[in-house]
Amino acid sequence: SDTELVVIGMLFCGAAACLFAPALLANGFTKEYAQDNIDMLRMTLVPPGQLLWGKLAGGAVVLLPILAATAATGLAAMGVAYTFGGAGSVLPAFGMGLATVLCMAVCCMACALVASVTARTTTAAFFASYGLALVALGGLYILASLVAARIWPYPNWAAMGTGPDFYAQLDSYREGQV
Repeated sequence: SDTELVVIGMLFCGAAACLFAPALLANGFTKEYAQDNIDMLRMTLVPPGQLLWGKLAGGAVVLLPILAATAATGLAAMGVAYTFGGAGSVLPAFGMGLATVLCMAVCCMACALVASVTARTTTAAFFASYGLALVALGGLYILASLVAARIWPYPNWAAMGTGPDFYAQLDSYREGQV
């Protein structure tokens, strides 16, 4: 269907963003260590949080063409859907897909910066950033899959309501009676 076309395009662009983000930012602070600039950074009046935001913004600027390609892919898929008369159902998928890709890219950039701050060499930061990104994104995917397949137990919040017996219903769920 048209929605699947948008979702598949967004997934490929999101995968590209997740592949490039750690590679681009893994040397954010390790090159400061390698060039012995870290002491000069510490002596400046720039707070550490501002340094991190600056490195993250620099990585976002470099990833901007990939994110623009994501939006262009989604718009092209919406154009195809509009041609065949189904653009109304594709717009929410496009918005959610674009938001998901942005969140994935920011998560991968943050993982790369964490690895860069903690590792002393670029090689260690490179591999650690991909490992952290895999754990962060893969772990969320696995958890969501388990919940969707009803393997991981979760309460049916909508059926429980918010009445005065809410806690009694929650306790009965925990005891396995629901």
